[in-house]
Amino acid sequence: MDEALIQNIVTEITEHAALGGVLYLASGGSSMPITIAVINSLAPEVRSKLTFTLTDERYGKVGHADSNWRMLLSGGLNLAGVTSLPVLSGAAPSIEATATLFGDRLMKLFEKKPYVFALFGVGADSHIAGILPESPAAKEEVAPVVAYHAGEYERLTITPQIFRKIDSAYVYARGASKQTAIEGLSASLEYISFPNQLVKWCGHYVVSFNL
Repeated sequence: MDEALIQNIVTEITEHAALGGVLYLASGGSSMPITIAVINSLAPEVRSKLTFTLTDERYGKVGHADSNWRMLLSGGLNLAGVTSLPVLSGAAPSIEATATLFGDRLMKLFEKKPYVFALFGVGADSHIAGILPESPAAKEEVAPVVAYHAGEYERLTITPQIFRKIDSAYVYARGASKQTAIEGLSASLEYISFPNQLVKWCGHYVVSFNL
């Protein structure tokens, strides 16, 4: 566990919570332990200013085994005192309706003008959030959230336009398989083929990578 990274994020969120609301966008995968450690380290007065949600989710019944939300909770995420917005709520009858509903709710959160923080992992194929290379999500120009079939999962994910609303982002990656994707961030590549380039649209971003 990268204790220095965790403390840096805790400090940043704490400082901005003193000024107003904070929206935390969490991705799944290898970044989950960092998110759990960060949220669980926040003081009660910070938690009361925090809204927590996901950048992407695997579609299914609420609480299904492959759900990012369930895996975070199973991993020990403590959301006591935090306002939370799961992607899967059971309030919509289909994957398309779920994407629309979550997108609407997410945009309403942005209207409150919070400080928007995001923690992303990156795939070896340069995907970020649930945006795979050349996918419908990478090509979407209007909707804030889309649903599409990708491999063994039906995915729900934020789309490129959301990255421009993020004030601060951290990209967390570990292992040799991610090295090419991380090194690609130093180049100017087309984001539809290399979605991790989207992090450059955020107000500020930090990369944390170790072999």
